[in-house]
Amino acid sequence: MALTVFLDSNVLFSIAYSGPERSRSYLLFELEKGGRLRLYISELVFRETAVNLRLKRPEQEAFLKKLLSRVTILPDQPLGLPQLGFLPLQDRLILETAISNGLQFFLTGNRRHFGPLYGRKIKDTRVLTPAEFLHRRFGGKDAED
Repeated sequence: MALTVFLDSNVLFSIAYSGPERSRSYLLFELEKGGRLRLYISELVFRETAVNLRLKRPEQEAFLKKLLSRVTILPDQPLGLPQLGFLPLQDRLILETAISNGLQFFLTGNRRHFGPLYGRKIKDTRVLTPAEFLHRRFGGKDAED
């Protein structure tokens, strides 16, 4: 059964910006292609990524479109979870969308905002960096739930 994985804006942006040859996180899309993962983003992640890529590296927009064809875009779903009140509003909305959809993993490289949540599970959703996720789930270490 495929793992369900939500990609934060910075993860999707980094993959699109760097391209498949230079992004280690592109392995997530290789695993998706092999049926091991199902990848998700929210409408807000889509908008943030598209705008930032258009401003910083417009020549990569065609690659972003290819990536987007392989993810499910979920409507933004705020939950108002009190334990996430310390997060900036947009970050909270993005994480709450993953949680409200019962996704197993939320991957983000945003240590400044999400650092206190790394490794923690909120409802059914565990917050990890892409590297930590790949190491835990596919690096030979015992899988964690």
